[in-house]
Amino acid sequence: MKSRLLITLLVFTTIIGCGEDVGSKRRSLIESDTPTITTDAFIVPSHMHRTLEHDLLASRTEIDEIIAGSLPVGYRTVPSMALDDEGTDTKNIRTRTSLGRPTVDCGMGPDAAISARISDCSTLNGTKATWNFLNSSAGESIWRLVAKVGTAEMWLDIRTGHIWSDIVATTNWCNASGNKETGTSVNCLLQGTNSTCVGKGILGFPGIKWRLPTRNDYLQADLNGIRFVLKAAGSPFWTATLNSASADRSEAWAYNQAQGTIEKAGMIEDRQVRCIGAAAL
Repeated sequence: MKSRLLITLLVFTTIIGCGEDVGSKRRSLIESDTPTITTDAFIVPSHMHRTLEHDLLASRTEIDEIIAGSLPVGYRTVPSMALDDEGTDTKNIRTRTSLGRPTVDCGMGPDAAISARISDCSTLNGTKATWNFLNSSAGESIWRLVAKVGTAEMWLDIRTGHIWSDIVATTNWCNASGNKETGTSVNCLLQGTNSTCVGKGILGFPGIKWRLPTRNDYLQADLNGIRFVLKAAGSPFWTATLNSASADRSEAWAYNQAQGTIEKAGMIEDRQVRCIGAAAL
């Protein structure tokens, strides 16, 4: 029987970078959490429902095991009514909240390096400063706490290299995105004042360039486990992406963190805002 292969984050980042060297700094952030590298040709994880405590398979391995009739115990071709939901109830998902959120402020020292901030948070918060997809039954990434100040948290998605802020505002799409255009029915020159992300120094950090996440940023982050890492939110978050079905360009897409879904909303309505950051790791 073909050996069961664990997914590796290091291979993920190499493929996403189209073969580029993702850099020793980024590799050093995940090295201790990365299992043995596989040469499987289809390096994406299986999304078949499985029970916690069972190894995560590569999609290629899942296919081989199904064809061979040797699917591992704990994997289900027929969903369980008791377990196989989107994970909000944490019945079959380990979330950062269910495991315990970080409690000690960290990552705010004079060193501006993201790696130094992550190290500080790991020292002060231990295992509460990490969320590892291998210890859950969903998600595709390892997340590292970059900073915690009071109730505000900032996390790094290792798979993409993006930094995610806490909730920074509740406002309309014009303000959230920083758009200053005049549309058919929405005039962002009147509705907007200033971007809540672009040009901002969130938590006073130098060196991080922020923007409003796109629809696909949220969809990728959802696959990577954002719902299980960042704190629960009461209402959806604006994306930077407009709804093409809105002929007068008056609607944009919002991400519902509770269910992991995307929904449309009128651009002059208020929604919550998170920012996505780019920084040297």
